Amino acid sequence: MNQQDKHHSFALMDEAAQIFIPNIADIPATARSNKVSFNIVAQDILQFESLYSRPVSDSLIGNLNYQIYLKNCQYRNCQACFGYNWQRKSS
Repeated sequence: MNQQDKHHSFALMDEAAQIFIPNIADIPATARSNKVSFNIVAQDILQFESLYSRPVSDSLIGNLNYQIYLKNCQYRNCQACFGYNWQRKSS
């Protein structure tokens, strides 16, 4: 599937952070150049960091064209996604 001059393809990995795949950070970049849509679904970015490492996790996310965050409870992830420091207001 991930080869030159093949038909357009679609790959969906649900709960991707539960499966160890060697060199996973390189797959989206090479797949995109071979007309493969590679989609990853995970509960939280921190799951990737615990399975791989933070640099590998950052590289994987950086190689994805789009990221969609539906629920984000981790302060560090919010800060990285939206590009600014959130300050909690005391009431």
